[in-house]
Amino acid sequence: MWASLAVALLAAQAVSLPSPSGARSASVRSGSGSPAVVITDHSGRVVATLQPRPAEGCSSVSGLEWAGEDAVSVTCHINPSLNAFVEMEIATGKVRRELLGYGFTRSPDGLRVAHVGWYPHFSPPFAKSNVLQLDSLVVYPLPAGGRPVVRNGMDPAPGAPTAKGGTWSGIHEFVPDFHWSSDSRRVAFIDCVYAWTVDAQDNSRGQEHGRRCSVAVVDLEGRATLSPLPELKPAGLLQLKLAWNGPRELTVSGPASLTLRAR
Repeated sequence: MWASLAVALLAAQAVSLPSPSGARSASVRSGSGSPAVVITDHSGRVVATLQPRPAEGCSSVSGLEWAGEDAVSVTCHINPSLNAFVEMEIATGKVRRELLGYGFTRSPDGLRVAHVGWYPHFSPPFAKSNVLQLDSLVVYPLPAGGRPVVRNGMDPAPGAPTAKGGTWSGIHEFVPDFHWSSDSRRVAFIDCVYAWTVDAQDNSRGQEHGRRCSVAVVDLEGRATLSPLPELKPAGLLQLKLAWNGPRELTVSGPASLTLRAR
């Protein structure tokens, strides 16, 4: 699984994160119990103490951000394949959002959070195929002719890999990170698709083949534009830089260079 650090050292370093206006600060407090987010005003007075409590638990905090002036979002680490994104109101502690997966990236307008949807930990590759969710809405990949669909909790995702004999095809693996267009209408990322032939004696083992990677741009309606990339090693894929030039044009630089125009 590809990993993204974001602000993973916040809790360990007790870093204070100022609100957009600078009037308040948020920091993570870790102790013998569950992690907590402490909100202070400009004088250092504690305004609120919030505890993220996703159903799957919160062993540690790997991300913290403000959601406007009145709410904060916390990424809770659950296991190597799963995080929880919890957005809480400061005044009431009310949970606005609770999402499962990883790679949580808020849109510029703040209305949606793009992320890789949940999949089972310790599962074979064909059960770990990535899906792009905008909050709980799965927008990519979709079955032919399919529309985005709401995924509740740990429901199976649409657009699952297909099996023929002992070979699973259409397994998706995304390379971090997600990049929103300035108008919050499209998400760009790198998507690698491959097949997996299962070992006849042990379905947790097998052989990968046919991997191909593309730059994907997916809009809010699930319409995808794919631009194939040359064959690159994993390190080369991580060196690619994606940058929007306006709401529809995307430039890719690094080991491969291209410009694409989205729908």
